[in-house]
Amino acid sequence: MPIHVGEVICSAMLDVLKRSRDSLAFPSLIILLCQDAGVDFGDYQQRIRAVPPISTALVKDMLKPQKSSDPGLTLPAKFRPKLALPVKEQLHQIAKRQTALHARQNTMLLLLETMTLNIDKKMGMTSEQIYYSLTVPAPHLRAAAQHDLPPFNPNAPRDAPNSTESKAVVNTLPGFSGELPFLLETGYISVNDSELFYYFIESHGNPQEDPLFLWLTGGPGCSSLSGLLYETGPIEFDINSYIGGLPKLAYYPYAWTKTASIIFLDSPVGTGFSYSKTTQGWETSDSASAWQSYHFLRKWLEENPPYLLNQLFIAGDSYSGLVVPLITKLVVEGNEAGLQPRLNLKGYLVGSPHTDEFINSNSIIPFAHRMALISDKLYEEEGRLKKVKEHSVHLTFHEGARSSKAKPGPFAKLLESRGICAQYTMSSTPQRNGVAKRQNCTIIEMVKSMLSYSSVPMSLWMYVLKTAAYLLNRVPSKAIPKTPYELLTGKKPSLKHLHVWGCPVEKLKSRCNGNYVFVDPSNVECLAAIAEYEKCIKGIWSSDILEPNCELASTQHYLQVHKKSLQENPRDFVLSPPRIPQLWCRAFNYALSYSWANDGSVQEALHVRKGKVKEWDRCNKSLSYTYDVQSVVHIHKWLSKRNLTVLVECGDRDMVVPFVGTEIWLRALNLTVVVKWRPWYVDDQVAGYTREYSENGFRLTYVTLKGAGHTAPEFNRRECYEMFQRWLHAYPL
Repeated sequence: MPIHVGEVICSAMLDVLKRSRDSLAFPSLIILLCQDAGVDFGDYQQRIRAVPPISTALVKDMLKPQKSSDPGLTLPAKFRPKLALPVKEQLHQIAKRQTALHARQNTMLLLLETMTLNIDKKMGMTSEQIYYSLTVPAPHLRAAAQHDLPPFNPNAPRDAPNSTESKAVVNTLPGFSGELPFLLETGYISVNDSELFYYFIESHGNPQEDPLFLWLTGGPGCSSLSGLLYETGPIEFDINSYIGGLPKLAYYPYAWTKTASIIFLDSPVGTGFSYSKTTQGWETSDSASAWQSYHFLRKWLEENPPYLLNQLFIAGDSYSGLVVPLITKLVVEGNEAGLQPRLNLKGYLVGSPHTDEFINSNSIIPFAHRMALISDKLYEEEGRLKKVKEHSVHLTFHEGARSSKAKPGPFAKLLESRGICAQYTMSSTPQRNGVAKRQNCTIIEMVKSMLSYSSVPMSLWMYVLKTAAYLLNRVPSKAIPKTPYELLTGKKPSLKHLHVWGCPVEKLKSRCNGNYVFVDPSNVECLAAIAEYEKCIKGIWSSDILEPNCELASTQHYLQVHKKSLQENPRDFVLSPPRIPQLWCRAFNYALSYSWANDGSVQEALHVRKGKVKEWDRCNKSLSYTYDVQSVVHIHKWLSKRNLTVLVECGDRDMVVPFVGTEIWLRALNLTVVVKWRPWYVDDQVAGYTREYSENGFRLTYVTLKGAGHTAPEFNRRECYEMFQRWLHAYPL
């Protein structure tokens, strides 16, 4: 006996009503379909709320067979995707027969076709998915009405079953007891030659109104599954009970998906289960990754039109802090260019964000000094710095003799008017024996250093000057490769009777000029200071300076903090966590993801395409990746001219992307501070500190997480959940 299409749709509605306590809104057309199919909602009828009614006569006319040979809107008894195509054909024929109707009637026809055009896809969906796919907002119907329906081709190739479908609902996962208490969908979206894999978790609250987030994990090359399991998702590994084998999963109550739907995207290509169909497609970069992610988002929303009205946020952490602003800019530019469908962008979120290569790399040493990992003597000595400033007041007039600073200053013009010029020649007087091409500033700086280091009164500064000249006469120069003493005697002068002079002020800071990354190889003093710094931080785990260093638990380096990513090799250590808690390190938590995600049953449950990815890595360090974007500070400035809501969060124990650098680029945005620096609380305890900025509709909230490391939700999940909820709902932190 044929089954009416209304039975398929309305049975899904009934299932949703049984599993929900809320009243649900259904288009009147769907209710009429249910009535026509004879579906009885019984006691649930009171919780059905219809949208504005439509023409009943039109619906009945559409449902009525036109000829005796026309079977009407029916489906075969066994619901299989391959048998759903006749329904598409019938609906298309009905639409063609009604093209002469009134425009309002055409809109209703479009609604009917929108409901059932993809009925073959609905066969593999949960009841909730069917329901939400039917409640298409009117603006999308109006937009879709502008385009002609594609002609139906009964001989068109059909998708294969679940193993190769572009998306599928996951009801159960290996390691998790029972059915998942939330909607999880996995799938692929094609972007040029790339097949980008994603995990979509629908909001546990109100999916129709709750915001939609696109989430990217850092790296580049770190899978979004890491963000799902360790940071913001509703499931986590049951680490405490793990004794080997396939890890168990547990429900996590403080998930961000309680009030937001999140698309966890494996991007760029080569990350997680994403792959390329061509050799050239594996090559990617910062800008290419942003472009692919943007077009993925557009395609996903086109395939899931109900979410087009939801507020949209772009989010990510670590290295994704570089890519998220690029994606956000592409969305803004698309909207401003009138690209349809328009994306309802609300803002963006970046955590522990790698924003500027130079700022970030050069903020690590200042952070180490703030955290007492290096001494004041190595970094700076405030008392001696103060003395140097005092002496600079008395000797500042000598700066005019420096050729680099005398142009085109007033002192240089004065010298020129009097016919005075600097001339460097071979010296002939005993007092200046052997000094060639020596600038006055060299001696003056040496005098400052000596005065600041010693207790010599200012009245004796002339004797200090002679001492400086005496020492300089015993230093080789470019003009004379040997000292005068060595030329005269053939021996190197002895300096044993001399004390060590010079100012150790800001040893790292001044000798390296604030640049600790791109160091001039000839700057021996800076290189020596950096070598001393590296000795101080050896054995410190940069992701969290207070947690155990995972290298101690491995015969080889398991975790190596790279300036751009977290590079891993899980084979270098035993997967089982140590039985002694004192030997634990966070790498053991990460190891479980390798064991779980590479299990065949897990990949089958996730509907991963077989043979496309040889082995899943939490962070793939073998990407063919070009770092073509060094900074996005200017992108943040560009976005600050738009009406957006932004969250920037950092852990205060993170030395991979220190908060020191984050605050530097935030100041560079020149935003107005509307809420001054203050603590924020969770359960009456200080959870961190916050400051808010605002400028012409752009609002940015900066938050630190007390005691959190790199990617703060891994360390302070409860506090990050509270932070997210308050920010999302515009509550004060």
